[in-house]
Amino acid sequence: MRLLNIITFAAATVAAPFPLPDGFPNPNYTQLLNIEKLAGGFLPNSRLPTSLSKNATTALKLLAHNEIFEVAFFNELLINITTDVPGYRLNDTAPLDRAQLVKNIVAIKNQEELHAIAANTFLVSAGEQPIAPCEYDFPVTNFKNAILFAQVFTDLALGTIPTIQLLFSREAGAAATQCPHPRRHSWPGRPTGRLFP
Repeated sequence: MRLLNIITFAAATVAAPFPLPDGFPNPNYTQLLNIEKLAGGFLPNSRLPTSLSKNATTALKLLAHNEIFEVAFFNELLINITTDVPGYRLNDTAPLDRAQLVKNIVAIKNQEELHAIAANTFLVSAGEQPIAPCEYDFPVTNFKNAILFAQVFTDLALGTIPTIQLLFSREAGAAATQCPHPRRHSWPGRPTGRLFP
């Protein structure tokens, strides 16, 4: 629960354009196909649980909250870069190739959308309420600080995934032993470029 508190305090309520133009958090079938295409991967194809323990439910809700937080962050980052917001302009992102940078952030945002959709799908299949997006105001005002902030919350998320997977394998039964969170490195066709050289 501490990770949830850290993320909640790091993102004060202010602005997030949900639902997104691609239908997230509730895309239709055609929108989902496009999200998968832009993400370079697909939703997990494992059996869905029909029930979850209290601990597994809490962990999954935390995961879904974090994934939606990441969608909002990368969506805002993409908007800031593509609309030349001060601090995110061409000279602020140099020496990175701007087109490749935008392509990578589009892929990451869509990957995070799939992660959130997968986590909420697991919750709903087990009779739980899905996590809804809220509004965020991220504590960054330029590209460099945005990337540093992204490293912090990504490290926090990656540090919790093994624990959640262990919890699922112990408590959620055979139908949910695959944590609904295939990370970027496991997606076929993922972008090969890095944000930084």
